[in-house]
Amino acid sequence: MAVGGTDPTTADGTRKLPGGEVMAELQPDSAIAPLLGEGERLLAVRRRAVLERRGRPEGDAAELAGDLYLTSTRLVFLGRVVHSFDLADLAEVILYGPGLLIVTRGGEGVRLEVDRPGPLRREIAVARSATGG
Repeated sequence: MAVGGTDPTTADGTRKLPGGEVMAELQPDSAIAPLLGEGERLLAVRRRAVLERRGRPEGDAAELAGDLYLTSTRLVFLGRVVHSFDLADLAEVILYGPGLLIVTRGGEGVRLEVDRPGPLRREIAVARSATGG
């Protein structure tokens, strides 16, 4: 427990976040575990996600398949390549049909097609609010 009792983790493994929101912490699998930083917690996973990036310096778009992990500080996409987005760098997270459109503060656009995009958008919002983002 953190000094002063500020650790939001409860005995049942859930996190009590600002505004009364609660999210269960997940046990990291072997793919994400080595990529987690000190104190970084796994909050959500979406298997068989599709990621398309636009606005990269190279100017092209790349569509990749893999798994998407929401942690307490980042969105991490693990496919043929790894893409990581700090939650604090997300300017917009917009729900559209089968997925989410994400715009970073640097102007990069990311399209994610995932299972249950609405709940994922809410989970991202809750995680961002917990980090002050």
